Amino acid sequence: MFSELSMLSKLSLRKRGVIMFRTKKNKMNSNKNSRIIWKWILSYTGVLLLPILICSFYYFHSYNVLEKRILSNQHLILENYRKQVDSVFYDALNLSNYLQLNKYISSIAQGKSSFGSAPALDRHYLRDDLKLLKISNSLIQQINVFFSRSRLYCYRFFFF
Repeated sequence: MFSELSMLSKLSLRKRGVIMFRTKKNKMNSNKNSRIIWKWILSYTGVLLLPILICSFYYFHSYNVLEKRILSNQHLILENYRKQVDSVFYDALNLSNYLQLNKYISSIAQGKSSFGSAPALDRHYLRDDLKLLKISNSLIQQINVFFSRSRLYCYRFFFF
């Protein structure tokens, strides 16, 4: 009986020792597993974050470069439009100067004919000049001239 008890106690101690040894081993394994899991998480995070960081850097860099190019292109386009509009309106501004200095307009406005011509001939030459002005400038649709002294009105190149 003693031998049986001692065997049972040895077996129970062994079982306890094995169980204790196994629990220590399980704790060591769980620590190793947790370390491996953390190393795995950190390495995959690093592997995944590194390309994301590189791509985000290149994205913002290319975005800024494209934005600068677009702004410079828009500036050039606006500058060209400004030059075109200025040239068209420059012709329109010069038209007023041309009409003020035109000898046929000044002679008809004063009620006198120019040297060596008649008032009807001055009106004819003025009508031809106004037609040429209309053809040369696409912005002008119609030129009307009113002469207050002689009560003449030039409308669509006809005098009334």
